[in-house]
Amino acid sequence: MKARAPAPEGLAFLPLRNGFWRRLFRLRAVEPLPYTVTPRRIYILPTRQGLAFSILLLGMLLGAMNYGLSMGFLFTFLLAGMLLSTLFSTWRLLLGLRLEGVEARPDFAGGQVVFIATLHLETGRDAGAYILECGGARGSFRPQGPGLAKADLGQAARQRGVQPLGPCRLLTEAPLGLFRAWTLFAPDAAALVWPRPADRALPLSGQAGQLDDKPGGSQRGTEDFDGLHAYSPGESPSRLAWKTLGRHDEPLVKQFIAPQGGNLWLDWYALPDMDTEARLAHLARWVVDADQRGLTYGLALPAGRIVPASGPTQRLRCLNALALHGMAEDQGGRHGAP
Repeated sequence: MKARAPAPEGLAFLPLRNGFWRRLFRLRAVEPLPYTVTPRRIYILPTRQGLAFSILLLGMLLGAMNYGLSMGFLFTFLLAGMLLSTLFSTWRLLLGLRLEGVEARPDFAGGQVVFIATLHLETGRDAGAYILECGGARGSFRPQGPGLAKADLGQAARQRGVQPLGPCRLLTEAPLGLFRAWTLFAPDAAALVWPRPADRALPLSGQAGQLDDKPGGSQRGTEDFDGLHAYSPGESPSRLAWKTLGRHDEPLVKQFIAPQGGNLWLDWYALPDMDTEARLAHLARWVVDADQRGLTYGLALPAGRIVPASGPTQRLRCLNALALHGMAEDQGGRHGAP
């Protein structure tokens, strides 16, 4: 699925919400991938070590001038030439780099989404010399075959929906660490954040929906008893285990599972009256539970239905639908499978 990511919120190291800074660094709202570093997008400044080295050279120059030391001048200008050569080398290491793409691995809200960036390297360039910073995450590149390197960036999954990667800074301090060269860009990449599953879900069968014996059918199948679980507000009183009330501090509810061979529908409207996010949390719990039990299940939402199936692909399809519920289709980015 491909769509446009929201505009970047800003970087920790620069107030990029200000229009002046965005124009200065030529930062667009979204950069299409692959992104190639051009000369006009490279910025370079001395590091602390570079500043200290420059101050040392200035002291050497003043000493040579004060005492008239010809060898002092020679040694000072030789080191100054090496400093300028290092400046050009650091700038040259960033020129022409190409970020091929970004793979996004979704996760539940409260977890961590992972972005995997792929960098194309020319022959002779060391992958370990480059660092990528995005949205507070920082990752170093590692070689992945001839001419390719990858970096993992983990970000906290803040809330359900689409989470863009945000503005990024690709930088290097090679070869001597005296200068830092970087480029700023906002890649068109985003990950899905699934609703966090409810801690105590309603029974998977019965409340969840109907069992179909054949495609397109609507016959209710028989239910198998699968134990007891703690009562949650909104559950049907008919499922209360009345005989256990005197032996437990809180009421228990009978739980049933769908028999093998039936298709279980996880129905939005089968849930009791609750807000949207609570419904999505219960549906996410049902999807996870049904997948763990190897059931064949479908998902019924107000916007449409996902036909019954089973396996990792069905789990991913249903969780993605829950993540995007109520959102415009063009809010996403590039979403990857876990």
